[in-house]
Amino acid sequence: MTGKDTYVVWTDFSTYSEFQQDFGTTLDDGYYARLNLTNAQFSQISDDLSREGADYRHEWTQSAIKSWFIGRGFDNSTAEKESSWLATSSHGMIIIRNGNSVYYILK
Repeated sequence: MTGKDTYVVWTDFSTYSEFQQDFGTTLDDGYYARLNLTNAQFSQISDDLSREGADYRHEWTQSAIKSWFIGRGFDNSTAEKESSWLATSSHGMIIIRNGNSVYYILK
């Protein structure tokens, strides 16, 4: 947390085939996965995203995180639940699949 009600989060995007190659698993279309990350996993992923460009790093309120979920097709209730979970997690990642597009948010 960088200030009252502000969280540092990273977002990213890939194709489904890139997701399968990177994670070695599948995710059904229209579904999402929630992962708790260890400090080491978080450091590795956030370092990789930092090297790729500053566009991936955001300082968002929980409301902005919720809006990101809604923009990826979540209903209001699920967006509220998942933005709350992410805000209160030490380090977590949510992966969302919509067709050939896969979206990632981590904190």
